[in-house]
Amino acid sequence: NAIKFTPEGAVRLTISAADSERALALLYFEVADTGIGVSTDRLDVLFDSFIQADPSIHGRFGGTGLGLAICKRLVELMGGQIGVHSELTRGSRFWFEIPLRRAISDAPGGSRQDSPADVAAAPEQRKCDLSILVVEDNIVNQMVARKLIERLGCKVEVADSGPVALKLLRMKLYDLVFMDMRMPGMDGLTATREIRKMGGTARFVPIVAMTANAGQADVDACMQAGMDGFISKPISIQKLDEVLQRYSKAGRHQSVQ
Repeated sequence: NAIKFTPEGAVRLTISAADSERALALLYFEVADTGIGVSTDRLDVLFDSFIQADPSIHGRFGGTGLGLAICKRLVELMGGQIGVHSELTRGSRFWFEIPLRRAISDAPGGSRQDSPADVAAAPEQRKCDLSILVVEDNIVNQMVARKLIERLGCKVEVADSGPVALKLLRMKLYDLVFMDMRMPGMDGLTATREIRKMGGTARFVPIVAMTANAGQADVDACMQAGMDGFISKPISIQKLDEVLQRYSKAGRHQSVQ
């Protein structure tokens, strides 16, 4: 966000730790920029879902107004807190602090224990037999989806727009497509309709919507456009695993038998 909303000037990331001998250390992260800033009357709702500082933001910069809400949820789940200081036209300073367990030395005599973060980062011991295409315009969402899918052992490629997805599907056969609904230019519904019009076997590829819009009307729109399933953001590895198991080649073979 700092880079997106700072057309000129600077963005600074600062990380510091409270000096403590306790097992838990308090880490402080701050992102400061000289960008467009946020008016003071919007600061109280900035971390709410589907809220953007200015109604014109989506048209100018894209986005759903979910990023900060997800950040707040993640920080609070880790036992921390998050906040912002900003002034319109004079930049913003977003910060959060979280308590983290200190690493135990690997030196002789020390005993290392896996932290919850280590356990969460361990890859799943499963071999996925699917080739996945993720269609998503937001670079952070691309990274999250790619990492989660790769942790489940699948091969994954990313298309940052509907037209790019169509081009890739004409050149290569995928087993499953995760499709974002809200993208500038060609949205996910339009891209899905175009895929269903394609020649060859590509038009039959399973398409699962991956979006923050989780209402029944949105689900119905996805199904009418030709999608096969729906997964809501923020996505989790458990949700993805359920979808991948449903569409796995082994699973489809077993269901046929």
